Amino acid sequence: MSHKRSLLGGCLSVFRNKFRGNKKGFSITEVLIALGVIAVIAVLILPVITTRAQNKSFALSYDTEVKQMLNSLEGLPVSENKEDITNTMMYVESDTGNYANNAGAYINKYMKVVKYCGNEPGDCFGGQYYEYKDNDRTVFDIKDIKGACALLKNGVSICLKPQIKNASGIEEIQGWIDLNGPKGPNIYGRDLRTFAINLKQKAVFTEEEPTRVIVPDPPAPCEGEDCGEIEKDPCKVNPRGEECCKREGFVASGKDDICCPWYRDASTGPNHLICYPNP
Repeated sequence: MSHKRSLLGGCLSVFRNKFRGNKKGFSITEVLIALGVIAVIAVLILPVITTRAQNKSFALSYDTEVKQMLNSLEGLPVSENKEDITNTMMYVESDTGNYANNAGAYINKYMKVVKYCGNEPGDCFGGQYYEYKDNDRTVFDIKDIKGACALLKNGVSICLKPQIKNASGIEEIQGWIDLNGPKGPNIYGRDLRTFAINLKQKAVFTEEEPTRVIVPDPPAPCEGEDCGEIEKDPCKVNPRGEECCKREGFVASGKDDICCPWYRDASTGPNHLICYPNP
């Protein structure tokens, strides 16, 4: 940004000097030079501003989409009049590679689908994707994206797998999402992202940020005479929140502990082993 500031400073210096030393105003050449400098600065700065705004928009859209999906999947047993998720179409004993009768059935029944593409992204997603590694853009191969894939009415593309029994030792509903469908920028980590929904822990994880946890339904604001004391105890304010779950000396009770989302990362020691034991 330093060279951009120096260009802008030089441009402003020209204006100041003209005002001080020449009352006749600017020549057309000087005005054109100044406008040219401003145009160069705009060309350098606008892409950065646009990218930052777009990334923020994608992040908000991602949170909204996965929270809605989490809430929908939590309510699926009730909608299907089943005891729990393991009795619905979104639970299978093994991954056969065919998702028409499980995740596909769920998508077509409970989501507003414009086009259903079957077990692979097809033209529900973009034709080419990229990713950035050390500031270099490389092609991102989407051949491993599997699941029931569809383009939704709100412009979002999704590939969704059902919850698979004992998959990797963690039972999750996994998927891919492109937040603006086949349209660009088609970059992994921006509009193309992953998600993993753990219904027992009511949490969503991302492959791009493995320790990130999205938990819906924040606690209601405290009311009543005891609020002052309650707010001093993070576990009374939010028993599944980071401050409570990462308190000193905390030991998880087992893999279904509501605090387990905060210990998904293997570097979090004993609690990770308790929450995510090897299969």
